Amino acid sequence: MKTLASLPKKYNVTSYLFALLSVFIILSIILAKPSNAQSLVSVCDDNTQRAPYSYSPESSLGVDSLKRTGSMIEILHEIFKYLELDYTLEPTNWTRCIRMVEDFAVNPKYEVFINGARTPDREKRFYVTDPIYTTHQGVFFSTNKFTTGPEVNFLKDLKNFKICGVRGNDYSTLGLSMNDFFTTGNTIEQVLIMLNVGRCEIVVSSMEPIYGSILVGNSMVPDNVSSIPIPNSENPDFSIFISKGSP
Repeated sequence: MKTLASLPKKYNVTSYLFALLSVFIILSIILAKPSNAQSLVSVCDDNTQRAPYSYSPESSLGVDSLKRTGSMIEILHEIFKYLELDYTLEPTNWTRCIRMVEDFAVNPKYEVFINGARTPDREKRFYVTDPIYTTHQGVFFSTNKFTTGPEVNFLKDLKNFKICGVRGNDYSTLGLSMNDFFTTGNTIEQVLIMLNVGRCEIVVSSMEPIYGSILVGNSMVPDNVSSIPIPNSENPDFSIFISKGSP
């Protein structure tokens, strides 16, 4: 997993800006210097916690809990500083965020979204930067039902279980459509609670954002929920997505 936070200390701002040059070039082409009529680039993000990439810290002295932080937020700031563009960042409902970026030409609310998984479908619908970071796919399960974990050796084995999923997420890289889900919820935290009370047998998700929730002071993983990596699966890349209706 490559993130800003995981870079060796010897790397400074200049070094990782150079490493992200391909991202900057793409954004430079797509998000050209705005006219006076467009002084800000509007960016949206999922309003759920996605530590260590994008999250709202616990409120404390000198800390604004309404301001997002994390490695993706730091990279986003450096990108726009490099491009000499101003931007706004607003956490919102994930499904709404994606839909409104796609519809930017008709309803210019959000022009860019971050932390999106790269999929062939999204690459057709949006301009997409090179990958910013990669996560690892895992199966979350209740130890009350599976003492040693469910038997998952291949992606096709996931369909042998009742799966909880998050509405609006794209599971196509796992060979799953929404028809394969037993039930769904609005957030990953919600579906982990559903798993915990026995409403489904497994949850499939990137592992880092779930375990990273400890950074906001309260892990979203219930006490009797554990996980195993999904073998023989392609780990998802996450990028920045720009509306094809962007000026």
